[in-house]
Amino acid sequence: MKLSTFRIRNPQAVFALLALLGSVGTAHASGPLLGATPPTVSLFCSANNPGYPVTVVLKPLATLPTTTPATTYPISLPSAGIAGVTVAVVGSATAITAANSSAGISYIFTPTAACTTGASQTYTFNVAPTTGGAAVADVQVTVNVTRTNFLTTTTPTVTLNCVNPASLTPVAVVLKAANTVPTTYTLTPVLASTTPAGFTVAAAGGSAANITPANTTAVGITYNFTPAATCTLNSQPYSSKRTLSRPPPLPLR
Repeated sequence: MKLSTFRIRNPQAVFALLALLGSVGTAHASGPLLGATPPTVSLFCSANNPGYPVTVVLKPLATLPTTTPATTYPISLPSAGIAGVTVAVVGSATAITAANSSAGISYIFTPTAACTTGASQTYTFNVAPTTGGAAVADVQVTVNVTRTNFLTTTTPTVTLNCVNPASLTPVAVVLKAANTVPTTYTLTPVLASTTPAGFTVAAAGGSAANITPANTTAVGITYNFTPAATCTLNSQPYSSKRTLSRPPPLPLR
């Protein structure tokens, strides 16, 4: 029986091919597949109210490889997130494909009421290099969380004079946003449900009803504290609340 023989005429080409195949298998290990915009977010909450949500968009860092079947990058959330922050996908897509790679997939980061202050916390999305591949830690988002008041004033204490009931002079108090109000949101101060005896509180004539991105920290809303004719000498705390108006839900993609 005659045995067939063969020789490798160009071993360098074979070695190069093997190196290329090896690099394909380890591409995900050498670097992330997706990038996040923005890569860092700042969230705010108060003791009783959740804060403004922030949207983060995930997109591929490179063009998806042309394969059959088509390459997809499934995305999954980590098993342990950040305390006091919820993360939810916008729409129903949870995998990057050639069709949605330009727009990417959006996720909304929302601080809950009474969230915990924390700086430079890391939230990591898991990504698989193929539809059936194993998902591993891939793209990170740095999250700064601050627990604070949403409203602020430069006159936290006022003195009302009711000595002359025929001439009761109001004292103006200006409320402003403690932090910039994001686009499409409004901040609406709500007066306390129980007003202390001896004075009234009302928005000044011509004053805005809401704090918007346009008047967020520069103008604010003016309230008049007016003593009552039957007021008495005392010291009483008065605090306002606030409501946050959110835009309509984003359309599903």
